[in-house]
Amino acid sequence: MAVHKRLKLVKDPKTLRPTRSGTTMSSFDEPQGAESQQWEGPDGSAQIPRREEQRPPAPRHPRGGGGRSSSNKQESNVMHQSTIGPSSSNISANTSLSQHQQQQQHHFVSLESPLPPMVQRSLGDRSNEKRKNAALEIEALIKSLQEASNKSMIHSVIAVLSKDFCTSMNSNYRKGGLIALAATAIGLSVQNSRHFLGVLLPPVLHCFDDPESRVRYYACESLYNIAKVSRQAILAYFNQIFEGLTKLVADVDIDVKNGANLLDRLVKDIVTEAERFQVDQFLPLLQNYIRRTNPYIRQLIVGWITLLDSIPDISMCKFAVRIQ
Repeated sequence: MAVHKRLKLVKDPKTLRPTRSGTTMSSFDEPQGAESQQWEGPDGSAQIPRREEQRPPAPRHPRGGGGRSSSNKQESNVMHQSTIGPSSSNISANTSLSQHQQQQQHHFVSLESPLPPMVQRSLGDRSNEKRKNAALEIEALIKSLQEASNKSMIHSVIAVLSKDFCTSMNSNYRKGGLIALAATAIGLSVQNSRHFLGVLLPPVLHCFDDPESRVRYYACESLYNIAKVSRQAILAYFNQIFEGLTKLVADVDIDVKNGANLLDRLVKDIVTEAERFQVDQFLPLLQNYIRRTNPYIRQLIVGWITLLDSIPDISMCKFAVRIQ
């Protein structure tokens, strides 16, 4: 039968013994390790033992004179390589930062623009009221430039609206640019607006193919205001406008269709009051679109043939054979 001996702990005042403190660990406290223990010295006073720093063991080098010097050379080479040029992580961070800055260039206000910075910000704002107020400011600016006969500055304003706003990736900027182009045409007189139609119409007609229906609606509204001011001067660009009408009348959005119908009526009124209309230039479009199966486009073609036949100076009977 084995006899288990109990070992008695001899309390030596010279030895240190740990005693647990009475504090409890809360849910948001960090776990307490050796710092949570109180240590008593020989005289009974509380002392905190010093922790010895754990140093990694020194690498063993083979016997010989070149072991330690070769390791030092390797470390110096590594340190020398790390100080030459930026690291790959820094390069990737810099490239991503530059790409992010390039993506946001369209959203920054251009300080070289002829438009005031506040007008640029309001023109690209989400609020329709702010965009309209900015357009009124542009209209007043165009009127003052026209009085000063500063045509170069007017061209600069139209260029900024066309490039920085109508071609922006932000739909609010495109809407603001279309409203501002219409305001520019309104600010110009009827005589001077015809000189700027070559730069006013292309960005508006380009937005007829915009993926967002609201932008297409604003483009239709912008062209309506430009045509209302310029009147017969837009007939020089009649074929481009008619091709845009064929896109808008067949649009899936009902608001765009209604806007296209209003624009179609205005253009018909302008053609009716015009002294001369180039039917020969319009016939190729009639021959092209009369074969379309879309009912809205066919209705548009029939309406224009009826209108042209009602004009006394135009006889559609002699053009009927060429249309088929």
